[in-house]
Amino acid sequence: MYCHFLIALLLFSVVANAQVVMVPTTTEPKTCEDRQKGYACQHWKNTDGCQNKWLGPHIYCRKTCGYCQTN
Repeated sequence: MYCHFLIALLLFSVVANAQVVMVPTTTEPKTCEDRQKGYACQHWKNTDGCQNKWLGPHIYCRKTCGYCQTN
């Protein structure tokens, strides 16, 4: 019984001390265009969504949100 308690405590310790590392799955495109088509990018721009990097405007709405320069 004592052995089960120690194993459970050890497992809890490992889980409690685990660190999560976030690795980006997409890269920013080279071209200055919006990946998201339709009204979404304009809606983000109108509602200050372009300032929220968690939504991904620097990836999906580069042109509309001003993250790149058009020639």
